[in-house]
Amino acid sequence: LSILIVVSSCQNRQRSMDNFMNDIREDFDKQTEEGYRESVSWENKIDKIYKYADTDLKRVSEYSDSIIKNDESLDKWKISHLNTIVGEILFDSDSIESAMERFKLSESLTSDSPRNMVNKAGYFVKKHDYKKAMVLLQEASEINYDFKWLMGNLYEIQGQREKAIQKYEFLYSKGRGIYEYCGKRIA
Repeated sequence: LSILIVVSSCQNRQRSMDNFMNDIREDFDKQTEEGYRESVSWENKIDKIYKYADTDLKRVSEYSDSIIKNDESLDKWKISHLNTIVGEILFDSDSIESAMERFKLSESLTSDSPRNMVNKAGYFVKKHDYKKAMVLLQEASEINYDFKWLMGNLYEIQGQREKAIQKYEFLYSKGRGIYEYCGKRIA
């Protein structure tokens, strides 16, 4: 009798464990599907912003602001990302003051990313405030040394070819295949 009780108990535990694992799998499948739908929805919104950028710049801001206002699922990181994208579109269309407002808004929501630092540096280059631009590029390159390329570009704009070459040489030393264009700038 005790052997039957032990065997029965083991079978119940096994069934219980199987049920538990099946429940976990089902929950994981649901979460994965939901995450995928959210990701596709987000990417579709971003794509729509870029499509508006080709035809109606005003619509870019209106649409993104509408998303921010009405989509309660957005966290501060996605709102910051939207503002960065809109800022870049505005910048590329020479609406640099409006672009800078978006870059500042993005920064106020999250920490200042290297991407945002570079965007703001571009603003200061267009305003001919090369000192502020260089400070931002330096900060960005401390996080990601790829931005030394832009520092080199800025030095060239300022007629400081030797300093530009130093930045290009640094990148070229990191990987000749990846930074082949730096070798061309050095020559």
